[in-house]
Amino acid sequence: MLKINKNFLKSEEIFSDEIAYIASYIINTLFLILHIFLEIYYVVIAANWMVKLNIISLILGILNFCLIKCEKTKLFVNVLFYEVMIHVTIATLCFGWDCGFQDFHIAIIVLVFFGNYFSQKMGHNDVHPLKFCVLDIIAYIFSFLWFNWFEEIYSISSRLQKYTQLLSAFVVFFIVIVFMWILTQFTVRVEEAMNKKAQFDELTQLPNRYYLMAHFKQLMTKDNGQDNYLAIMDIDDFKKVNDTYGHNCGDYVLKEIACLITKYSKGGFVCRWGGEEFIILGSVEIDMKNQCRILNDIRKFVGNHDFKYEEYKFNITITMGVAVYEQGQSVEEWVNVADKKLYAGKYSGKNKLVF
Repeated sequence: MLKINKNFLKSEEIFSDEIAYIASYIINTLFLILHIFLEIYYVVIAANWMVKLNIISLILGILNFCLIKCEKTKLFVNVLFYEVMIHVTIATLCFGWDCGFQDFHIAIIVLVFFGNYFSQKMGHNDVHPLKFCVLDIIAYIFSFLWFNWFEEIYSISSRLQKYTQLLSAFVVFFIVIVFMWILTQFTVRVEEAMNKKAQFDELTQLPNRYYLMAHFKQLMTKDNGQDNYLAIMDIDDFKKVNDTYGHNCGDYVLKEIACLITKYSKGGFVCRWGGEEFIILGSVEIDMKNQCRILNDIRKFVGNHDFKYEEYKFNITITMGVAVYEQGQSVEEWVNVADKKLYAGKYSGKNKLVF
């Protein structure tokens, strides 16, 4: 019989904004660390102008943490983009094309779309990534054309240029990989949450009919389709509950019955089929009469349970129809057989089990 992890039955809400905050902190931290290494690099080669520019970049990096904390995501992306683009462009002009600082323009493109995606997930306005991309490309072309007429401002050895180019390429690869990893992890978690939300009933926390349909083949394959039973149950006169006590009370009844069925089903697979109907799938371990006795006990437990909602106290009964699986049946055919028995019980007095 198909088993379900109890933790899987609980509602799991993915807080997109919280994940976005974490991603923003990670991104800003990475760039702050990069600027610290650049500061050391600039000091070592005595690039005084870049030392001063990088101090401004470090200050902006620290201020960006305040923007993230204040949920100013769009402003954070703007500040980070312009700071990185301007810094990279000036570094390229200062040290030459062979140092590879222009490669960071590629990472900027990834950064912009990444930031735009998470900004929208947090409910903020679009950060207009195409505008940033155009500006980034213009800065890249400007840097390329600059060296047709001018030389780099700081002259460094060809060996240091090669090492700088290699380090720049490594950092760009690292940034792109980290961004894509974060985005992939986020997407996977969102898809998992959406699948769970689609296949689980939000009110009762039980699997729904879509879950049952999706896992029916797995159930049949595992147990070879033999000695399985399906019990479909319906709350008697549920409409009267809603009409008498209100729909909030009706929701309370559905949740309470879901708990009772799950508690007394002896490990059976319980799902909410729809409306006031529930289904139990179980295996005939000894004989069907024994299973019918367990199902009938569930019916009695529900019938004897005192439902208390606000100042109201009342009892609820359920009617069940039970069918054993026959080889070759689809889940719809199997449910239909049990459903006919359910309505036979409904029309013959309710509060009974029909097998």
